[in-house]
Amino acid sequence: MSTESGMKPRFLLVEDDPPTRIYLREIATMLPAKVDVASTCAQAARMARKRSYDLWLFDANLPDGSGAGLYQQLLADPEVGKRAPVAIAHTAEIDMDYLDKLCACGFKEVVRKPITPAGWLGALRRGLGLQAASIEDLEEWDDDHAIRALGDFSNVDKLRTLFVSELPEMQSKARVAVQEGDDTALRDVLHRLKASCSLVGAKRLLESVRTLSADRSCPKAFAAMDEAFEVTLATFRTTGSA
Repeated sequence: MSTESGMKPRFLLVEDDPPTRIYLREIATMLPAKVDVASTCAQAARMARKRSYDLWLFDANLPDGSGAGLYQQLLADPEVGKRAPVAIAHTAEIDMDYLDKLCACGFKEVVRKPITPAGWLGALRRGLGLQAASIEDLEEWDDDHAIRALGDFSNVDKLRTLFVSELPEMQSKARVAVQEGDDTALRDVLHRLKASCSLVGAKRLLESVRTLSADRSCPKAFAAMDEAFEVTLATFRTTGSA
């Protein structure tokens, strides 16, 4: 694959829900990219044996198995395994132990549903090793996403207020973890931030957390997240429902 030479990367997207499959495929083509789709593990395995891909995009739960099982099956195949690309999982699961297990089995990143276009494209670009859109260019708060996630304005306002009250402590924990080289503590902070940022629509901070999660040893990524903390605190607002 070489996006710089004008060649589009090719992805294998495995998703059994038709509307979600169409949605994720259409967003991915905006990268731009070519996207082959499958709805089952068996179909995906046949396709992966026939050609090489630049990314595997696997739903964690499929009608005839799991995304993790499919990934391990393909890695164990002598022909497919040696040309296996980066794999990204997507799931509606929120249990952190479950998400950790997906990462432990080899997925570079796990994208949680509901998936936004920016979140999906960001994961794809990171999977390809491409520079994501500048974090500094992102809006700090996404009211529409927060309201879709929480149902009404009052819920958004309550949880945003709680979220912001906890941010200074989270920022401090992240700084200490980086200073002391405590990767376990840093991962814990990032996991907690991913869930809460997504819920309340803290868009810029969420993207910076995802970027650092992809490379926790990157000083530039940590600096961007630390700045996003400050900007998020400085621009805190409710939806104005009160």
